[in-house]
Amino acid sequence: MAEAYKDPADNKRKTVSYTVDFGRCMFCGLCVESCPKKCLVHTTDYELVSYNRAGMVLGKDKIVKR
Repeated sequence: MAEAYKDPADNKRKTVSYTVDFGRCMFCGLCVESCPKKCLVHTTDYELVSYNRAGMVLGKDKIVKR
């Protein structure tokens, strides 16, 4: 889920924040294939374990640290 706004200075959309719910992700790779900017990649980072569903929702701050 992402939150964005339209910047009146240059009339472009800017991202305010985004979150990824890995509890709903099937790790199928369709998002990586369809990304027009090639900013999404699959990695071998598999240590995303959590004991509850709330721990599987990661924001930009937690994703960038990895």
